Amino acid sequence: MNILITGLTLHHNKGGPALALSLINKLNTQFDNPVYYMSVPNFQDNLQKERVWANFYGVKEVTGAIGVKHILPPFSWKRSLRMQKKQYVELMSRMDLIVDLTALSFMDLPHLTFKQNLARNLSIFTSRIIARRCHKPLIRWTQSYGPFAYRITKQIVQNDLKGQKHLFVRGEQSFKYMKELFDETRLHIFPDIAITLPSNTSTAITLKTTEPYVTVSPSSVLYSLNQEKHLQDTIDLIVQLQNRYKVVLVPHNLMTINPTPYNCDLEVCKLINSRLQNKAEILSEDLDVFSLKGIIANAYMHIGARYHSIIASLSSAVPTVSYAWHSKYQDIMQLYGMEKYVFEQSQPATALLQLVQELEENHMKIQNTLKKNQLNLEEQIHQNLVLFMENLHAL
Repeated sequence: MNILITGLTLHHNKGGPALALSLINKLNTQFDNPVYYMSVPNFQDNLQKERVWANFYGVKEVTGAIGVKHILPPFSWKRSLRMQKKQYVELMSRMDLIVDLTALSFMDLPHLTFKQNLARNLSIFTSRIIARRCHKPLIRWTQSYGPFAYRITKQIVQNDLKGQKHLFVRGEQSFKYMKELFDETRLHIFPDIAITLPSNTSTAITLKTTEPYVTVSPSSVLYSLNQEKHLQDTIDLIVQLQNRYKVVLVPHNLMTINPTPYNCDLEVCKLINSRLQNKAEILSEDLDVFSLKGIIANAYMHIGARYHSIIASLSSAVPTVSYAWHSKYQDIMQLYGMEKYVFEQSQPATALLQLVQELEENHMKIQNTLKKNQLNLEEQIHQNLVLFMENLHAL
């Protein structure tokens, strides 16, 4: 059984392998001796680094994903794009199943232009076009959809998902967007499968500390959107926390090619720490996702602006405050009964400090709530898998 996983990356955004490996663990229970392949973004020497991590995680082969330029002239006439498309089609032709894990799927983002949104949505749709051409089943796993600002986006989504019996959405907001396009009986809300990722808690020794510590995960996305406010909010928070705890900055997106605060969490962490006169610790090591989750799982509290850092903490029963720039943050926090601990970007830093204080005051109660809700959400993931297999058998 050859299975191709599309829609994510392995080497810089830790959400990618967290999703892929959690899915692989579940699919291993359904198929005999499955072999996994991946298509990933193809830029500069990205593929070389992707293959290093693929080998580490047990993925057999990696090839570059293709997008709208690979299929639309005049771009598709370029020799390099033709060769990339040929490799992608050849790989897909050998597959028995394609599973797409694009976490933020079809949507029209307000900070992008119409052309930018269209190009992004068509690039996601490209995998469906090639799968149909190769007569291969493609199922889109649980994803965030919407908002849909343009009619053409709605048409793309309806065309893409018309053959999938069950549609899996991540959160209430995505459900609201999708029910405008599809019968509600086809729609199912499920949590992010990365909540089932195992953690390697023995790696906490990496921090060289036995005292209670708090992990903080800033975001290059929020830096791009708010810059100084994101920095200052986080600095004010850390100054208060350092009176009581060791603070560890934990980046979840590490760019090795031309890193800047606009594309790399590690660079944002460095900016924050420089203003703190290097009084915080930065986890700069490029850890595998099991070890990275282990660091967060051993924390007393977690404050995260990166979605999968929040997944790691909540699923490990670590009391959490979430920064938010997208509805997916409210959705995951609500699933764990933690919706009151979401820090909106329009709020002042004092609101963030208040939420953290409430975490401390209700620490044990919150831990118990998270443990209880984790068991319920794991059962939902099992149901997600059951409906996934129904999808496959219906294709």
